[in-house]
Amino acid sequence: MKKKISFTVLLAFLSLAAFAQWPKEIKAKNGTVINVYQPQPESMNGNKLDGRAAFSAQEKPESDLIFGVFWYTATVSTNRDERTVALESIHVHDVKLPGITDTTKISKLKKLLESEILSWHLSGSLDELVSTIEDEKAYISEDLKNDPPTILYASQLTTLVMMDGEPKLQDDKDLKMKRVINSPFLIVENPDDKKFYLYGGQYWYASTDLKQGYQNITTLPKSIAALDQQLKKQQNEKTQKTEGGPPAILVSTVPAELIQSNGEANYANISDTNLLYVSNSENDIFKSMDNQNFYVLLSGRWYSSLKLEGPWTYIASD
Repeated sequence: MKKKISFTVLLAFLSLAAFAQWPKEIKAKNGTVINVYQPQPESMNGNKLDGRAAFSAQEKPESDLIFGVFWYTATVSTNRDERTVALESIHVHDVKLPGITDTTKISKLKKLLESEILSWHLSGSLDELVSTIEDEKAYISEDLKNDPPTILYASQLTTLVMMDGEPKLQDDKDLKMKRVINSPFLIVENPDDKKFYLYGGQYWYASTDLKQGYQNITTLPKSIAALDQQLKKQQNEKTQKTEGGPPAILVSTVPAELIQSNGEANYANISDTNLLYVSNSENDIFKSMDNQNFYVLLSGRWYSSLKLEGPWTYIASD
């Protein structure tokens, strides 16, 4: 007889990765190849597990790999007679891929990931899962920190550019210029004018500072124009310009989340509650009339602040 997996077993759902080979490849209809890397659990609530997984996308064999992250909620079940555990369902609720802001494309990617991951029929030994739990007890404990990431707010269309620590420049033989190697975005230093140029998927930006001051440019220096032509040849479909023009650029060298609204935040009532929500935002941002606090849901976790600009505090799910 099947039962919903217990909280303890849920704790290690994604150690199912131990019984599967990663990364796993997905081939989209347009030829793009997606590789999903070993998932990482984040939090549990009942029989639901929230987590994230890194993935890479490559439009053509000669194209550069673009790395992104998706967040999911999964349910697993166990067969206690056969001592096995298996993935039952999965919902991908957020995707971040540099240069892709088209909500239709993101929606299609979510559905593709959900259907493909479910078709893998991930399963494994319940006993090995329990053993894995014992090994992870030092990590999963009452002392587990829930410190919020840096949560940034913007009142205009903005792209968050992540760097894994301080920017690191390294010579790229193919590009014949220095490139930032610890960011999923293409950021290069033009040897002619010593400025930094960032490619946002649709637009080019320039700055004299690696971490700030990026402005959209339409006239490119010779070496950057040549690079732009290479990138356009690698694209197998025409990229549509973002509605409303080029987004602003915000760089973070620490783990961060970006919430934004289309202009100054507009508020609308939620019927039969003392809550307002920000109606001109794609983020889940609420305001309580009782305590005047803002609440935002990010990657399955709630945070609270008196101001949209922060500071934000983690709020337990109960």
